[in-house]
Amino acid sequence: MATLFESILDEVKTKSSDICTQVKMICDKIKEEENPEPVVMFVNKEGENQGIDITPTGPNIFLALPVPGLTTRDITFLCLERELKESFIISIWTKPDYMIGPLRRVVTHQIPDGELPKNILKEYALKFKVMKGE
Repeated sequence: MATLFESILDEVKTKSSDICTQVKMICDKIKEEENPEPVVMFVNKEGENQGIDITPTGPNIFLALPVPGLTTRDITFLCLERELKESFIISIWTKPDYMIGPLRRVVTHQIPDGELPKNILKEYALKFKVMKGE
């Protein structure tokens, strides 16, 4: 009996042979399943509160899931990013919740080039479990 992850891998392999496309498709499925709530900061600007989603986004950020920070006041995300074609990193974006401004990338971990999508996501999952304290 195939696991959900293995069935997603098989489905993605049939749709594309490009590693970047496969990883992106799998990350989109994970986002769909996890359905993380947007992390919203309220900024007092001229007496008005404005909700701004501060989840890291961009064309090279394939997956960004919230994780606990070093302190209870930190807003932290674990991200899977594409560096170059078929080259990926796992990064941590964070900032204290009382600071106004964007998140900062503070730590990166290079995933060896040429890894299969299964290994790339396995590495991300291991880091995610560690950061969640599981």
